Amino acid sequence: EGDDRMHVIPNGFARPKQDPVRDLAHPPRIGFVGLYSYAPNSDGVRWFLSQCWPILQERIPGIRFRLVGKETDGPDAPRMPGVDNLGWVDNPAAEMATWSAMVIPIRFGGGTRIKIADGFSRKCPIVSTTLGAFGYGAVDGRQLRLADDPKAFAQACVDLIERPDEGAAIAERAWSEFLEKWTWDAIAPRVERAAEDCLSRSRAHRLAPAHA
Repeated sequence: EGDDRMHVIPNGFARPKQDPVRDLAHPPRIGFVGLYSYAPNSDGVRWFLSQCWPILQERIPGIRFRLVGKETDGPDAPRMPGVDNLGWVDNPAAEMATWSAMVIPIRFGGGTRIKIADGFSRKCPIVSTTLGAFGYGAVDGRQLRLADDPKAFAQACVDLIERPDEGAAIAERAWSEFLEKWTWDAIAPRVERAAEDCLSRSRAHRLAPAHA
């Protein structure tokens, strides 16, 4: 803490060529995007299906859970009523446009949380665990919904399905924040400042007098 030699650059993403347009499916869909063989992803999906999915099926008749990403249609992927194993999808934007919510039920693991920015960039409302959204400074009810308890997580999904205007408002705020903080254009000044600082320090080091 307080080390002015360190620069933290956030993840950067290309701005979509067109503003995302939502096209919600009926019956409602929620979805997950990720490599299924990655342990935090498969663990999160299993937790969601065992603890949250029964509540959603009872509350929202006909609801579908769409799994997108490599190996989500593989031999280890879940096969359950109402679950669609789509595997790799060439155009995830079109698929995600039909979802009432994207779930990020991550309970362990490190690395960068690109799922959050991906959902923000597609104006897809998100329900995430606190860990799944770590590092984004997101506030429950503002840019997404946050919940760690299974019942609260399921209820957040129900809220977004039953109150689509609320979900759209959350997604719009997340989209605005995505444009402000996580596009390449947005982070370019931070990259430039970091590069200039490194070059300045390098020049100062070379010009410093040698010690006897």
